[in-house]
Amino acid sequence: MRREYRVVYDHNGYTIATGNGYWIPDYETAKKVLETVKARPYFRDNILYLQIRDTDEPLDLEPNGSYEGKPVYNPTTLWWDAMRPGDYVNEEVADDILNALPPACMRRDCLQLGEPNSDRVDEKGKARATYLTLKKVADDVFEFCGYCFRGENTERGTEIPYI
Repeated sequence: MRREYRVVYDHNGYTIATGNGYWIPDYETAKKVLETVKARPYFRDNILYLQIRDTDEPLDLEPNGSYEGKPVYNPTTLWWDAMRPGDYVNEEVADDILNALPPACMRRDCLQLGEPNSDRVDEKGKARATYLTLKKVADDVFEFCGYCFRGENTERGTEIPYI
């Protein structure tokens, strides 16, 4: 028996899962996902929490690699909402991003998913799109840089206020 978690909130007598509603097999990852979802302005009026279930279903996860003492996530262990700038993913994850859509940027130091994630305001006060960004740091290892302006690999600017 093992535990799984998912981020939920209650609404009109129902418990509703956020995002894709998948069960997360790791508590630390689930806590990071909860923290990320709580920061989204459209959930500001909801009380989010981790729903827990026990299951006997087999868990088919590939083991993570390691780089500089940190895990290198693969497609079976990756939860984007749990990722923080500086975390690592393997080349299979980078290939998935590259093959999802034509990239917004494709250089060794900047691989960006072709669809904007959100908008942020730059230092000049201009609203600009941000993109999920990776940079290659070693063979089969990419660093998650966050959600950066096109062609950049450092997350900057400020979020646009949600009204």
